[in-house]
Amino acid sequence: MALVIKQGEVSNLTEATITVGRNGNVNSGHSWSFRIGTLPSNFKSASHGNIANGDLITGVGKMKNGSFLIYSYRNETTGAVSKAPAIPQLIFGICFAVLGLLTVIILVGFLLFPLGLYFLYLAYNLNEANSLLKRTPKPIKNQSN
Repeated sequence: MALVIKQGEVSNLTEATITVGRNGNVNSGHSWSFRIGTLPSNFKSASHGNIANGDLITGVGKMKNGSFLIYSYRNETTGAVSKAPAIPQLIFGICFAVLGLLTVIILVGFLLFPLGLYFLYLAYNLNEANSLLKRTPKPIKNQSN
């Protein structure tokens, strides 16, 4: 998966709260759909974000079906930064990979080990997105006299 960096002005912003309930537990998250320039973009997070129409943002993510799925972003207007949560995927990846290796003799490991590798792959990509965002320079604003 190739990570993409996009910079531009936010327009057509819509925000939604996502609520999921299972087994007596209720979890909520937030989703934003907007355009960066003319590019349709989406961002999901467990916490509130700081995006408004007209803000200049730098986003790192991937292209999927013509939309830009943002993993981490920096709001150049307000200075707010939202990084992708790579640590939980790293922990799951290590746990599943180790459990997979330990249980390979009873054949359960053949399911757990690839799952662990998948979570490690996700953690690597999310960490890379955070690193790319940190290395991306802030855009230079046009100054008119």
